[in-house]
Amino acid sequence: MPQVAATELRKGSAVQMEGKIFIVTEFQHVTPGNWRGHVSLRIRDVVEGRSYERKLRSTDRVEMTYIDRKELQYSYADQQTQVFMDSQTYEEHHFSSEAMGEDVKFLVPNIKVVGEFYNEKLVNIVLPSSVEMLITETEPALKGATVTNVLKPAVTETGLRVRVPGFIANGEKIRVDTTNGEYLERAKG
Repeated sequence: MPQVAATELRKGSAVQMEGKIFIVTEFQHVTPGNWRGHVSLRIRDVVEGRSYERKLRSTDRVEMTYIDRKELQYSYADQQTQVFMDSQTYEEHHFSSEAMGEDVKFLVPNIKVVGEFYNEKLVNIVLPSSVEMLITETEPALKGATVTNVLKPAVTETGLRVRVPGFIANGEKIRVDTTNGEYLERAKG
């Protein structure tokens, strides 16, 4: 397996550490002034499902591992799991809502995601960079509000809270960035 510098890791990277396989769920490269830089990671054990925090030096090397990737389509939520369907075989795969964390709020019906598998077990879901979501709750649109730097609170169909421009009304679709949960634009069509 190839080894990479800790600074080359990204969210979704699969690594082998301490004899276990982990998925990087959060990544931050910290360079504090005149101190040596380090990488702060939140990783999830693919077998146990537990999450851990790790701090690595920028010069540390980490062993990458191979993960199979398949296109999946989000189907529905079932108790404590999210259910995805394999686009090729129509097989259902269940993934823990807890393991997804806040990313659950980006799951809209029929969204296409990438499922990452290790030993034929679904271990991670990679969202697209943005999703279209329906606004279900916001203040009425302001007449003549065309300036986008004035934002108001809104709630989407999944419960995600987002700040949107004043001209957005209930029932409109918007595009939201899945990395930070921010409004990008009004959805076309």
